[in-house]
Amino acid sequence: MGEVVGGADPSETGADRVPTLKEFLEENYDAWAATHLKAGASYSKRIRVAFHFLLDLPLNDPKLPWLVEKWKNQRLKEGTKKLTINRDLCTIEGALSFGVKNPEQSGIKIQ
Repeated sequence: MGEVVGGADPSETGADRVPTLKEFLEENYDAWAATHLKAGASYSKRIRVAFHFLLDLPLNDPKLPWLVEKWKNQRLKEGTKKLTINRDLCTIEGALSFGVKNPEQSGIKIQ
């Protein structure tokens, strides 16, 4: 109640809050990837660079699939090789897969 009185949005507090991509990377994925993956630090950096426009969105934002598809089409129009685009997509897919498989760590819950 005190947080709400102080101006906090009740939908963004508590256990049901879904982290943004940036929060997920900083709080969960970066440390895990650095410890368990050979090139873990570079994966986190690749996600931040390639998907910088998604960093501040909550991971349950319904626009995410559309934004990623739009990004993919834009990159193809720019002449980026399909291999590079697929590498970027596989990197973020791996990170999100980690989050889904470890909901107690990541805060990502699938209903």
